[in-house]
Amino acid sequence: MSNNKKQALTAVGTGLILLGIFFLVFALSMPKQLVAVEGEGDKLTAAMEDNSEGFSEYLSEPEGITVTYPLNLNTCTYQELMSVKGVGESRARLILEYRDYLGGYTSVEQLKDISGIGDEIYNEISVYFTV
Repeated sequence: MSNNKKQALTAVGTGLILLGIFFLVFALSMPKQLVAVEGEGDKLTAAMEDNSEGFSEYLSEPEGITVTYPLNLNTCTYQELMSVKGVGESRARLILEYRDYLGGYTSVEQLKDISGIGDEIYNEISVYFTV
């Protein structure tokens, strides 16, 4: 085999490996679908944070509501916001109040305008939202 063919095959192989790594990282960073029981936002948030055994009850409750990510900032409810790790009671309330003030979000980046949501928190929670 010629040197040019070896170099081409090496480049293609390296590219495929890098592409595979990219898709793996992307797939693992996507939020999972959760089921929340109405009125149980605090328990769901606590269960998500420590991945305790109590979390399984939310996955099997037939009377629960299904939370599918990404959440639309213009239509999501308080309970749905509470299901996002990093969004507690006060942040959920502020997100909804700011939505009312704006008349609706035009960009997920508008979350940065809310007091207490800086770049670090925004980077953690922004993947869970869309407009």
